[in-house]
Order: sequence, then structure tokens, then C-alpha cells
Amino acid sequence: MLGLLFPILLLAMGVYVLVGAIRGSGRLFSTDNFKEDCVDKGKKLLRIVYFCLAGVMLIMALSNGLQYALYTNASVNYSVTQAYRDDFKDVLENPKNTDENGMFIYTINEQQSSGMSCFGGTTNVVEKKYGPIDVNSQTLTAEQASVLLTAARDAHPDNFPSTSSSGMSCFGTAKTDDPAKKYYNATPETDANGNQVYISAFRGVRSDATEKSFTKTLYGLFNAKVLEIVNYVCLGLALLGIASIFVISAKFTDKEKAAKARTAYSSGSSMPSGAFNFDDDKKEN
Repeated sequence: MLGLLFPILLLAMGVYVLVGAIRGSGRLFSTDNFKEDCVDKGKKLLRIVYFCLAGVMLIMALSNGLQYALYTNASVNYSVTQAYRDDFKDVLENPKNTDENGMFIYTINEQQSSGMSCFGGTTNVVEKKYGPIDVNSQTLTAEQASVLLTAARDAHPDNFPSTSSSGMSCFGTAKTDDPAKKYYNATPETDANGNQVYISAFRGVRSDATEKSFTKTLYGLFNAKVLEIVNYVCLGLALLGIASIFVISAKFTDKEKAAKARTAYSSGSSMPSGAFNFDDDKKEN
């Protein structure tokens, strides 16, 4: 859900700026230091800029939200390599890991917590059976590939040494490669048109789904490239809007009035020179 934080923040900012533009008053329209004959004109220009800026923020929030919901989870197909078959032949041929149809099965001990541990919850170890898995499949899921690697790691831990840094990492040396990488292939799944298949973050709807749904309609209306372009355009417009606010404020600001306001603020916020002179108070008493 952290991926929604930025769109939500943009939405809140957009609504705030829009409300300020509609009202035409508030902190967004601070014209205390404007030239007397430019106050009305300055407010009018600021109001136009804030309306545009609010629209850009709302569009950007929508596009970022759609990008997170539709294009965060790319579908990937997994398969085991020949190196896996050669190094872990005993694992694949073990009768305990094979069902009556010759498919791979494996039982993993997993920890399950009941309640919150900080409030006295307990942790139990339970056996969970996975499978059947077709080892020859080129479209294994991430879970199935993980089960196969776990079975191999349990039987041959020496083939999976823990990754460590070569040299001092603070000087930019790279970590050693994951030893498990040579045992599986990861291939992006594509649809009939050769486009990457995605799975929506909320409903789990695939971008290549044939059944009609609201999410599927969104996939048809907004592709990843369009949303990316919209985000960049909106970001540029937002920066332009912010720059326009600074330009308008600088153009209509009365420099002498602003200087007097700064002087009054600095003198008014300073503490009296004798505020912490406690010795004088004792002498008077």
C-alpha cells in the first residue's frame, strides 16, 4: 500500500489548491507585500495559476494511482535450468518427492504465528505440502519455482552459499551473485501481441484477460506508456506552475514594503536583551 502514498498525497494537495483557488483567499493568496495598485491583478493571476496547478495535480494523482494499480505487478514465467536437473537429479528422482503421476511434490516446515508475539502469541511449526508441479513446465509460478529451489537447498545446502560482499561495501564493491540464479530462468510473460502481461494490484485481474470487467476496461484505455507520458507532462506543468507563482509574486511585490516587514518580524521575534539577566533581579530584591 506504500505505492499509493504518493498519489494520495498528490490528491490531497490538489484538493487543497483547488479549494483555495475557488475561494480566492487564504495563505495561497498572501498579498501583504504587493504594490497597492497591483493587488487585484496579482490575485487574479494567482487564481488562474492555482486552478491550472490543481488540475495538473489531480490528473497526476489519477495517473499515478492507475499506474500503481495496473502496472506494478509484471507477470513472469519461471523454469528450471539444465544445471538444476544435473545438480539435483537425486531430488527430482526421490520417490518421496514424486506423486503417482510422476509430478513433483514437496513438504516444507513453515512457521505460523497465532496472535501477536508481543502479547503472548505463540509460533507453531506446521507442515505444508506443495504440488503437484510439472518440473518440465516453462510457465512455473514464482511459488512453484521457490518450492523447487527450497527442495534443492534442503538437500544440498553447499550449492547455495550465503552471498557476501567482496571487499568493503562502503567503497562501492559489488556483492557476489546469487548462487540460485543458475538454477532457474525468469521470462517476462507476454500476450498474443507480444506485450508484457500485468496483474492488477487490487483484484488480481490480468491484462490479457478475456472476460469483461472494469479493470480490464482500464487496461484497454490506459497502457503503461501513456500513463508514463502523462506523469512526465504533468510533472513539467507542475514545475512551470510553481515557477509562475514565484514570477508573479516577484513582479508585484513592493520591495520597500517587504524589507520593512522583514525588519519588523526580526525585531519583534527577538528576545529582550535582559530576558536572561537573573543577576540583576537578585540585586534588586
